[in-house]
Amino acid sequence: MLFDKIAGETAGHDGETGQVIDAAAKDQEHWRETVRDACKDAQCLKTTHIARLAEMRKNWSETLDSDDR
Repeated sequence: MLFDKIAGETAGHDGETGQVIDAAAKDQEHWRETVRDACKDAQCLKTTHIARLAEMRKNWSETLDSDDR
């Protein structure tokens, strides 16, 4: 049924294959392992998290249509 297919996709699963769709997960895992985990103190963690949030905001704003911003 079309509704079930759409509902599955909007729940983060492909309606046909059932696979999980999470485009940001691999990127986030890579960032965590290579950037965040390299931090040795709280200041580094703060700086890297602020930079990561700014990067994510920029990426999402570029992805959205101007009507959706």
